[in-house]
Amino acid sequence: MEMIRALRVGRRSAMKSRIQAGNQLLGLLTWALEELRARLWKLRGRHLVEAALRLEPAGGVPVSVTAATEVALCVRGQVLMSFLVRADM
Repeated sequence: MEMIRALRVGRRSAMKSRIQAGNQLLGLLTWALEELRARLWKLRGRHLVEAALRLEPAGGVPVSVTAATEVALCVRGQVLMSFLVRADM
């Protein structure tokens, strides 16, 4: 019973954190440069995360500080999602 409770607590926490990361990503888009906002504004969920992760060019220098933060939030969301997938097994 204790293991199930621990998994449920971890899963619930990961879900809340993933939703929070998504909300923060959308909040950043509100104040992003027009170029960045135009590319990402209509996207949601997985599509937004995938597009934001592609913002970092091959040289490793992000388009802007906002883009770098968006990439970090997307990576955090992906890590949380992988935890959720393992917790659901």
